Amino acid sequence: MKRIWFLVLLLPLSLAFASDASACSCGGKPSIAASKRSYHRIFAGEVVNIERKTSTIIVLGKFVLGKVSELFGGQGYDSTGRDYGLQVTFRTSRTFQGPALPEVVVNTGFGGGDCGYRFEVGGSYLVYAREVKNGSPDVGICSRTGTLEERHDDIVELRLAYN
Repeated sequence: MKRIWFLVLLLPLSLAFASDASACSCGGKPSIAASKRSYHRIFAGEVVNIERKTSTIIVLGKFVLGKVSELFGGQGYDSTGRDYGLQVTFRTSRTFQGPALPEVVVNTGFGGGDCGYRFEVGGSYLVYAREVKNGSPDVGICSRTGTLEERHDDIVELRLAYN
């Protein structure tokens, strides 16, 4: 009997939030020139650490509570800035745009539908990151971020622009 009540409550909730779910869609990578205008930090570096920010259950709970709050006239869930996903620490080798720091920490999703970039510890990348309201710069697959080998042409153009 408890399972039936659980399903009765779960079905309307899942239908109410179904329109908010979306997969990542980029519409293509921006040009280097557009990226220089749109991204606050552009740097090359090696990934030295990757940490999970918080559990998906906590984020889901915040989202559901935010939706309930909206139903009663509250503010709802503020989704600006990632409070889930991964924090990736880079040892920078070259900064093209933004403050020149020896280490930079960025946020990204887990990959797949949340637009997160899948970094690997020890990998070297050219990173295009946006500043967000609540935390570290944010990086996703819709930017020009990629391995140094993949972004060789970007590096050549950036060196010419920033020397």
